[in-house]
Amino acid sequence: MSNSGQRVVLSDGTEFATLRDEEARSLSGRIFVDTEVFELEQERIFAETWITLAHESEVPETGDYVLRRMGLDHVIVSRGENRSVQVVLNSCAHRGMQICRADSGNARSLVCPYHGWAFTLDGKLAGTPHEAEIYGEKLSRERLALRKARVEIFGGWIFSTWNEAAPPLDEMLGDHRWYMEMLLCRSDGGQEVLAPPQRFVVEANWKLIVENFASDHGHIGTTHRSLAEIGLFPEERGHHSTTSNHNGHSMLHNPQLDHEPEPGGPLADLKVHPPPGMPADLVDQLPNHLSKEQLWVLANRYPTTGAIFPAMAWVAFGPFPAGEELSSVYTVRLFFPISATRTEMLSFAVAEREASEEFKRLVLRATHFAFGPSGVFEADDLENWTGMQRTLGGVVNRRRMHVYPALREPNDEGWPGPGEIHQGTWSDAVQWNMYRKYFELMTA
Repeated sequence: MSNSGQRVVLSDGTEFATLRDEEARSLSGRIFVDTEVFELEQERIFAETWITLAHESEVPETGDYVLRRMGLDHVIVSRGENRSVQVVLNSCAHRGMQICRADSGNARSLVCPYHGWAFTLDGKLAGTPHEAEIYGEKLSRERLALRKARVEIFGGWIFSTWNEAAPPLDEMLGDHRWYMEMLLCRSDGGQEVLAPPQRFVVEANWKLIVENFASDHGHIGTTHRSLAEIGLFPEERGHHSTTSNHNGHSMLHNPQLDHEPEPGGPLADLKVHPPPGMPADLVDQLPNHLSKEQLWVLANRYPTTGAIFPAMAWVAFGPFPAGEELSSVYTVRLFFPISATRTEMLSFAVAEREASEEFKRLVLRATHFAFGPSGVFEADDLENWTGMQRTLGGVVNRRRMHVYPALREPNDEGWPGPGEIHQGTWSDAVQWNMYRKYFELMTA
């Protein structure tokens, strides 16, 4: 691969920008299978942009840590002595040995199992065995610290980037923050994950998975039709909408599926039909955190699924199973690419921190029933992702242009929120906006 001026040219002479046809709204299958493209993604996306790593509730106490990845770089996410969250490279500054190997735990310091070098939770070199005898005064504490990433937190979720010049997280979220607040920032006590994440590997490119959650409403009536036929999920009705923005983020908004609006406005409706993951006794807290326009969207066009580019998504709906009024699905998923054709997924169940233990149990049960390696929705989606990846292994198919033709003009009539709005029927516009951002970063 080479850079020729502003052009990115792959090793076979293909200009990367030609893998997308803006006019025909099509993408080359090569971007889903090519190892060289995958390596370029690691450099230009996962090493440069904000990546969602964990939730604050996973590291509640000083010394708590979890292991995650930023692209292919292994990192330690921990709660430091001053209660701040730290993200450091999980690789010793001495010889590069992986320091932590347990997925989670609690530690006062980080000690390399190879030569015993010890580091503080925020990555500073604390000492080495027989340091004075072996190294004298030669060790530079500053130079030999663990590589530390920038950290910002939104709605309890920990975002991190290696890029010191990256814009603040708030700028990366853009006007999509307005919608995310309805999911993540709506109660006095905030939210928590209800159990360690379910972790599993999908034999598919990360983009195929993310675009599915990026408001792909078109697959629901086909892929998941059997779940409605056996009564687990109600047949859809009403007027749904999608929102997206220039940073590649998106959201699908569905009308409430099982009732007509309550008299008395959005808050009255939400007291009778609370958002997934929130019990009715906490609904009175919503106006403390959300505007009246956000309450209208929450009550009338609930954010059902969506994605934050590049690798975070969520699904929230209820009641589930159909008829169990207190049981709802609320899952956040994080995606960690392993190779051009393999992706690790972490699937979390989430609820308001102040909800009762029984309510949390019901949300956890419903979420695991629906999503995760044995979830009834996930099983359907896994067939799609692995099926697409399997066919992309062929020479002809990876050369073919894959189309996103369902593009309509935005329609924000009567819509109270920001962003690019499409109302009435599903559109490929949200996925195409995601790929516009993808190509912008890959060719910058």
